[in-house]
Amino acid sequence: MQKFICSCPGKVLLAGGYAILNPNNHGVSIAINARFRTEKLKLQENNQIIFRSEQFSQEIKYSLNQIAKSENIYFDAIYQIIFQNQLATDSWLIETKPDSAFYSQNQKNKITKLGLGSSAGLIVSSLGQFINDNEKLYQLALQANLIAQENKGSGFDISTAIYGSQLFSKNEVIPLDGLDKNYQILLIDLKQGQSTIKGINTIQKCLSENQKYYKYFLETSEKCVMELCYLLKEKKLVRDQFLKLNQEYRSLLRELSQLANYDIEPKISTEIIDFSIAQPSVLWGICPGAGGYDAIALLCKDVTEKEIKSINEFLLTKGYENAVHMFYIDHGIQRDIINI
Repeated sequence: MQKFICSCPGKVLLAGGYAILNPNNHGVSIAINARFRTEKLKLQENNQIIFRSEQFSQEIKYSLNQIAKSENIYFDAIYQIIFQNQLATDSWLIETKPDSAFYSQNQKNKITKLGLGSSAGLIVSSLGQFINDNEKLYQLALQANLIAQENKGSGFDISTAIYGSQLFSKNEVIPLDGLDKNYQILLIDLKQGQSTIKGINTIQKCLSENQKYYKYFLETSEKCVMELCYLLKEKKLVRDQFLKLNQEYRSLLRELSQLANYDIEPKISTEIIDFSIAQPSVLWGICPGAGGYDAIALLCKDVTEKEIKSINEFLLTKGYENAVHMFYIDHGIQRDIINI
């Protein structure tokens, strides 16, 4: 008997948030080694697909003969794509096996998302079990994502899950190959992940009502994205250039936050980022998620244990214990088969 395994990386959007909803704007998305896995096993039963999620204690069965709805909008969207495109004729069990880094438990024992692209990882690694052509996978995974998220989102998380680190826009994807392997991403878990859809809706409404600012925002964001992309690919590291650009980009997001009356970079996050970028290895600090209180991301080069300890000690004074998690740059989708 064979088990089919499909995995894809998590993502961190270092720059381009909200602007990449505009087709002509780009974002810098980094693939990290938090991987979302699914395992596919053939079933003896006829005409069904079963999705099983241990972390959410869910098992949902779908008949291959009709579209159905459940309490899980993502499983529903994935199955809708499978059904409409006749991707499955045999019966299968799909089990989700994400790395623990995608989720966190808050003080009320509620599971929250860190903003690493768990939804995209679920969709891509599930549909990737049935589709080997990555271009076709991107198109169908994007459809599933739009179904689940009410037609919101740019698709950069889907694209990163498939192709890895990239300069992304809706019109083109440029791989960021050859990034320095000594870059690391530190994620700081605030255990307060919020709704992506709510964040996007709030910001889009604000920008649509302020067209002059919208034009300025798109232009300034694009400038920062392209400069960051250039710095990342430069062999000679100039830390001061990263920090200056980071301040410019964060100021832009804080302006938008104030205009929209929505916490893109909450006060606690500002304090944490300001402290962290004073560490010698830290180059960039950002709140990358659309929900406002997702994990903070820090881009580092050759970060030391001493620096991580210093950040953790600062976080402890703010009520966050063991909140720093370190990741490395990773590759895109991977498919494997094992005999069991």
